[in-house]
Amino acid sequence: MRFYKRGISPLIASILLISFAVAIGTTIMSFGSAVYAEKRMLSEPELLCRYIELELNIIDKKPQICFNRGEGNIEFLIINKANRDIESLIISVIGNEVLTKEIEERMAPGYLLKKAISYDISAYGFINQVQFIPKIMHKDVQVTCSSRKLVVEDVKTCNI
Repeated sequence: MRFYKRGISPLIASILLISFAVAIGTTIMSFGSAVYAEKRMLSEPELLCRYIELELNIIDKKPQICFNRGEGNIEFLIINKANRDIESLIISVIGNEVLTKEIEERMAPGYLLKKAISYDISAYGFINQVQFIPKIMHKDVQVTCSSRKLVVEDVKTCNI
């Protein structure tokens, strides 16, 4: 008894291979166009801002920001966790009113910035929130990276 082994014809095999290749190519192209469209919608400064990261330094599991009632200052220790320089910081303190100050000090990557800004609690009210908004240089112009701001809502009184 003879068994005849038969496979698929070369024509059908070619059609299956071509359709498989087209399916893989379509998947890759749709993924690539989605990534490209996302980059196209963002301007160059916005793309640069995506890599900016600020963080409060933590010592003994305590974020280093507090309000010194005696001196009327908000004291903080903040670190640049990005891989590029931050040119300056805009600090907005939100109470009943908003106090906004800009610190013109360059922060290199990994740089710790320790500052105190004066805050009159009788004029602005109790501190509800502090925002640190970084600014970077792009083609000799400072760009504000509002999307990468650091927001702190729990500002305790300093232990002296």
